[in-house]
Amino acid sequence: MAESVKLNGMISEEEKNINNAFHQMGKAYYEVFGDNPDPIFINVVAGINDSRKRIASYLDQSKRLKGIVECPNVAEKFHMTQRFVIIVDHQRLPSLRL
Repeated sequence: MAESVKLNGMISEEEKNINNAFHQMGKAYYEVFGDNPDPIFINVVAGINDSRKRIASYLDQSKRLKGIVECPNVAEKFHMTQRFVIIVDHQRLPSLRL
């Protein structure tokens, strides 16, 4: 019986390895062919793209609920109650030195 349990554990571990390989292969396919998938995968890729768009929307909604806005010019995040102050950071933006 102990040997059977051991074998079942080994089988389970190999199934995890296979599932992980399938996951990695799917991610690699999406990264390489996501913009122009084979017709067999069009619906799967479209589903991934739709989910990514929804995630981005949810993240934006979450930030707004927390009162966080991002400055597009310096990629900084601010709470909506903070006053915005224009500062030129010469270390980050050396080309703007006067």
